Amino acid sequence: MTIFNSLKGFFHRLIYYKRIVPPRHLRRSRHIKEFLTDGHVQLQRLIKYANLNSRSNILDIGCGGGKLVSVLVPFLKEGTYSTFEVNKNYVEYWKNSVGKKHNNFTFIHADLWHSYYNPDGKYKTVEYIFPFDNNVFDIVYLNSIFTHLLPSEMSHYLSEIRRVLKPGGIVLATYFIVNNESLFLDSKGISNKALLKQCHKLLNFQYGNYWTRDGDITERFIGIDEKWLNGDWSNYPKEFKDRYVCHSIDKRDACPTTATALSHCLFKRVQKLLYPVGNPQRIQG
Repeated sequence: MTIFNSLKGFFHRLIYYKRIVPPRHLRRSRHIKEFLTDGHVQLQRLIKYANLNSRSNILDIGCGGGKLVSVLVPFLKEGTYSTFEVNKNYVEYWKNSVGKKHNNFTFIHADLWHSYYNPDGKYKTVEYIFPFDNNVFDIVYLNSIFTHLLPSEMSHYLSEIRRVLKPGGIVLATYFIVNNESLFLDSKGISNKALLKQCHKLLNFQYGNYWTRDGDITERFIGIDEKWLNGDWSNYPKEFKDRYVCHSIDKRDACPTTATALSHCLFKRVQKLLYPVGNPQRIQG
C-alpha cells in the first residue's frame, strides 16, 4: 500500500510538472491541487494588502511546506524572497529545488526551540536576531506564526521586523484573535472543527493576555487578546506603539470557508519611518 501511494503521489506530481511541488511527506495538504490553491490564496492576499509585485523584496517568516514559495518562483522576477524556518527538512528541500536555481531565493535554517514544532531546538526565540541587514525588506509576511508564539516572543519578533523592514514597508500577519465575541461563541462550542480536535472549545487555558487550547504543549495553539494586540505595548516607546496600528482586514480573505468563532483573522501592520534611514535604534523588549 505504501508503494502504491508513493507511485500515486509521483504521477500526481507529474501532472503539475511545471510547478515545484514537494513530496507528500513535506506537505500538509494531501492533494497537490489544494497545495497550489492555498499558495495562490496567499499570493493574492499579499498583492491585495501588501502591494506585492515582481520587484518586491519579501521576508516570509516560517515558510513551512512552501505553498507560497511554489507560486512565487514564476512571479518574483526582479525581487527577492528570503525565509528562515525551524524545520530543517523543509529548508533543505527548498534550497535544493529552488535556491540552487534561483539566486534571488534564500532559505535559512533557524534552530529555534519550540515546544511543538522544534522541541530539540538550540536557541531561544526571544534572543534570535534575524540574519538580515537593516531596512532591506518591502514586506514581512507571517502566516500562522503568531498563532504559535507567546506574547514575549511576538514582541521580540516585532522589534526585529521593524529593524529589517524598509521605511514604509508592510507587515502582513495572521493571528487567532480573542475578544468578547470569540469568547462567547467559543463557549458555545462552535469554533473551527479542524482546530477543536477532541476539545469542546478552543480557549481553555488563560495566561494573562493569551489563551491556549492545550494544557501540555501551550504553543500548539495560541489565541491573543485583541486589546493587547491593538496597542497595549507598555514596554515600548510611544512612537513605536502609535505606528504599529492594527487594521482589520476582511476575514473572508483569511478563512474563506469558515464563519465560526475562532479562525485565522487577518491583520495588517503598516510600519512607518521611526528613525533616520541607516540609523535604526533597537528596542529592548
